Amino acid sequence: MKNIACVFSFTESTWVSCQKIVFNLHQCYEKCPDVKISNFNYSENLKEEEIFFLAKNIAQLKPDVISIIDHKPHPFKLIEFLYKRYYKGQTNDKKKEEETEIKPKFIIHLFGDFSLYYSEWKKSAEFLEYFEVEFVAASDRQKILVDKFIKPHLKSHICPFPINEKEFHFNPDLRDQQRSFWGLERDEVAYVFTGRLSRQKRIHQLINTFSTFI
Repeated sequence: MKNIACVFSFTESTWVSCQKIVFNLHQCYEKCPDVKISNFNYSENLKEEEIFFLAKNIAQLKPDVISIIDHKPHPFKLIEFLYKRYYKGQTNDKKKEEETEIKPKFIIHLFGDFSLYYSEWKKSAEFLEYFEVEFVAASDRQKILVDKFIKPHLKSHICPFPINEKEFHFNPDLRDQQRSFWGLERDEVAYVFTGRLSRQKRIHQLINTFSTFI
């Protein structure tokens, strides 16, 4: 049975989309057969000494996998402490692994704000290169972007975010009701933007593009 340490903030993100993603990712891990899940709280209000003890508790579990399933806070400080936990006092030439201790694999689920924290990921790579690591991108385009940033020895693959079909599904009746509410005829086209209004979503570019057709 695989032992997996799931790391995420027990305080929900202010972004509803990320709340859903983290919850659904966690549900997927819990439903995996032959897997034992242990949950660890990595939230923004943790002090440095608390993150130190968090890394200690994770290492004492001796997990096969450490899975980071949340988008913030950035896991740099936790990764640094985990590295120091597994590679105590070893030199920089080529860190020799302690033969008595098996190193866990890192699985890091990436969110849309990956590129905003490039400097933190760059610092993290210094420690991650001594572990087996897989970055999980949610789309083809995100993987292309991620592969431009991460070092060659770090792996990445694509796994779309899981969804709960009871919450997110196509309903033709609701579609017709909404079009009727907006007063749209059957042959009229409607464009709907469902993200938050922020520069990160390139709203200004979207507005400028649409303005050229109006």
